[in-house]
Amino acid sequence: MHDGLTSSPQAYVEPGAADTGTSGPALRALVDKTLADGFAWLRFPAPLEGRFLADTAASRLRTLLIAGTLVGLVLNLFLISDQAMLPDVFGQAVLWRTWVLTPVCLAGAWMMSRLPFPWLRELLAVSAGVLASLVHVYLASISQSPHSAAYMTGLTMVILYNNVFVRCRFWLAVPSTLAVLLIYLASLWLVQNHSLQLSVSIGLVLFATALFTLYNLYTLEQEERHNYLMTLRQRLLKQELTHANQELERVARYDGLTQAANRRHFDEFLSHLWDRAKSTQGHALSIIMIDVDHFKAYNDHYGHPAGDACLVQVADAVQRCLRRPGDLVARYGG
Repeated sequence: MHDGLTSSPQAYVEPGAADTGTSGPALRALVDKTLADGFAWLRFPAPLEGRFLADTAASRLRTLLIAGTLVGLVLNLFLISDQAMLPDVFGQAVLWRTWVLTPVCLAGAWMMSRLPFPWLRELLAVSAGVLASLVHVYLASISQSPHSAAYMTGLTMVILYNNVFVRCRFWLAVPSTLAVLLIYLASLWLVQNHSLQLSVSIGLVLFATALFTLYNLYTLEQEERHNYLMTLRQRLLKQELTHANQELERVARYDGLTQAANRRHFDEFLSHLWDRAKSTQGHALSIIMIDVDHFKAYNDHYGHPAGDACLVQVADAVQRCLRRPGDLVARYGG
């Protein structure tokens, strides 16, 4: 048996050799199981939930920053309603909305990008709406205006802000929405000029707004999570396919015994270097061919397993002598 090993320098990069960061079939199996089982409680298994929150953190942060910045403007637009319905406490309204709530909201928007946990950002965003509700009820409670009870309809804007504009996570929207409804119930004792007809009417509007927006939030988040799983599944399948193709490419280009490049890879590699050497003046190209002396006699005497082990040791010895990343060891014979 004749066998040869060839060493050749120069860099050569195979197509598709970059690391794809595959996550493995285990994660894809978990994605498939989650899609099959469903997620009625809007919660994934822990590994998927953490990945979902991390992958959506950037887009959620943009939404929260926009909402946190614009809420300062919206709160000051309420001054128009304050002047029309609660003229006797308009000075207090300016103080609370312009000089308290607006700076707090802007400071909260500034803090969001610095908070380490996504749920803290969501909590900070909905807290602005709850705080605005408290200020709303406070202004109505200190006013003597005959419109102070009707002024409570403004709480619907808070629910719409949290559940439609901010689109906070459903399980955070539920308690924040209940907090606004409880604040309205408290206003029945704190605000003057309430009548049964007006209170029931405003209460029904608030309850319907809460119910419809929460249902919308639930369906939107469920759809978002489903789309995320489908996208993640497609990405994992693509990574697995890329990994399989890379493995096939490796098998096609490298000798299974010595793990050195095979004849096909060597021929392509040499052709690449030869073309580059011809086009570059003064470019040096070196090839060393090594023949294992008396290999046939060794193989016949000690057997094929010993001969294979000999070739592996020779290939390892030559590989250790390489000095540059672009150098190549190839099994030319065999």
